[in-house]
Amino acid sequence: MLPALILPNGRITTSLGFGCASLLRLPDSFDRQRILDCAIDNGIRHLDVARLYGLGLAEAELNPLLRRHPGALTVATKFGLGEASVPTAKAQRQGSLRRLLRLFPSMRPLARRFYRSRFISHNFSSAHCCQSLHTSLGELGLDTVDLFLLHEPSPTDVIPTDLEDTLQELQR
Repeated sequence: MLPALILPNGRITTSLGFGCASLLRLPDSFDRQRILDCAIDNGIRHLDVARLYGLGLAEAELNPLLRRHPGALTVATKFGLGEASVPTAKAQRQGSLRRLLRLFPSMRPLARRFYRSRFISHNFSSAHCCQSLHTSLGELGLDTVDLFLLHEPSPTDVIPTDLEDTLQELQR
């Protein structure tokens, strides 16, 4: 059995979670559901997803799993990093860059510093936060999520001063 931990909302979950960033790389929904079921069958009870994952389709892919296991799984989702959309020329260049960096991993820090702002847009505004959470809940088929995270904020990102109030209101 996997070690358990208690989340800030009091729910108990496993200390090992299943990250869904690459879930949609499996081309068939049957295979995606099968790998999710395999994770649950092996004791994982926490799922990590974001609006951006799978071009915006990963959260909806979790919906059937969450319906099969009502109340038994915990979910973290995120906001603020980009918008899910059909791959643009920029995104396609990013894929090429990632393939190149797999061959030359020592170049990753330099590429990250140079290209990060060119590929990724951040939006940590209160309006985007609320809209993102509302969309995530709809896609997941949930009334609440267990963790709601800022997705990859950087030291140069501007975090609006009213965001904390918005997050506290959403928590209530």
